[in-house]
Order: sequence, then C-alpha cells, then structure tokens
Amino acid sequence: MRADVALVAGDVPGMAVAPMVTMRVSEDDGCQEIVLSTVQAAVLAHRLRQLLDLTGVRHRNGRWRFPPR
Repeated sequence: MRADVALVAGDVPGMAVAPMVTMRVSEDDGCQEIVLSTVQAAVLAHRLRQLLDLTGVRHRNGRWRFPPR
C-alpha cells in the first residue's frame, strides 16, 4: 500500500482558494483520494498521533518501531 500526501494551493487569478491537503492511497490497481482543508488535516494528524501513542509504537531514526518486549 502506498500513501501520498500533498499540500495544494489554488493558483487561480482573482479567486481566493484556500490551501487544501490531498491524500491518495493506492494498492495494486485501486486508488482512493480525499481532499481535506488544512484544519481537517491537522485534526487527522493529531488523532493519528494519539492512536500511535496508544499502540506503544515510537518513531526512532526515521522509522516507526514497536517497543522491545
């Protein structure tokens, strides 16, 4: 499974389009994409951090690792 996240800013003259966050997840031949406001993306990131804290997984040296048993 692959996930790509991007910050997209509208660059249309005369239109005030707020920046958006796109998240595209693909696996094999299927692909799904969602578009979030920056506030929604911040809430999602916060909730994901909370869930990871509950699992005991820790971020070390650029990788997520489970604690030693």
